[in-house]
Amino acid sequence: MTVEIRWILNFERMAELAFSWPEDRSLTIGMLGELQRTLVRGTAGELSDAGGLRDRIVVIGAPGRSLDGARFVPPPPGDQLRGGVENLLNWVNDPPDLPTVVQAAMAHYQFEALHPYSDGNGRLGRLLVIVQLLRGAVIREPLLVVSPWFETRRDQYQDALLRLSMDGDWDAWIAFFAQGVAASAAESQDKVERLVSLQGELRSKVQSAGKRGVAERFAADLVGRPYLTQKEVSQRYGLSKQGASNAIRTLLDLGILELSGMHALGNARVYAAPAVIEIVSS
Repeated sequence: MTVEIRWILNFERMAELAFSWPEDRSLTIGMLGELQRTLVRGTAGELSDAGGLRDRIVVIGAPGRSLDGARFVPPPPGDQLRGGVENLLNWVNDPPDLPTVVQAAMAHYQFEALHPYSDGNGRLGRLLVIVQLLRGAVIREPLLVVSPWFETRRDQYQDALLRLSMDGDWDAWIAFFAQGVAASAAESQDKVERLVSLQGELRSKVQSAGKRGVAERFAADLVGRPYLTQKEVSQRYGLSKQGASNAIRTLLDLGILELSGMHALGNARVYAAPAVIEIVSS
């Protein structure tokens, strides 16, 4: 399995865990730690402090940059870091009377400034934006994806965070953040519409081959999870090992699935839906 696929699978599992957290329960350090542990599992980021607040100094800037050349240095590990995360979560769980997008912008800055984990802060921080928008009823389903917009503007994004740290100009940061959320919403809507269209095409392709039942549902569900293993198919559809293998074989023969690699944990085969991935990655 490639490093990229490992990160994608881990992010999917992290997102599922985050979205299953009851909305009436407060966000906790323990919950954030479990999300981070899930994200870095089986990757180079699974360090000795995975799942807990970092026990080392980290810097924000270009990869490999030294402490002296860092653009921003978050607080050191220890009581200061833990206190900062606790204060942030208290604020998120009981926010001021502000528009939810503004709340998300302010919380996101605080999270990235703290950089509480040794790895995965960017992905986790952007996922928490979606969690806040869901809790604030700005969106009803977790279909919004903000990472691509910010990732393609990494320098601008880091510059905006740095300027806020230096001059305290919240208006500029919130305007930049809101622009990203609005653009991401438009992009997400376009992708959802394309995925819905593709879902119909995949279902029709299975039907045309004379297949029904699990194979048809399986093909349609790929728009929500384009990477999977035989074990996951078996668990999701209540199939035996052989039944899951047969369903996968049907979609492989139709060109809907392809073998993507090997699961880093358990050495299981990972299958992918290329047509779905093409849309999601565009």
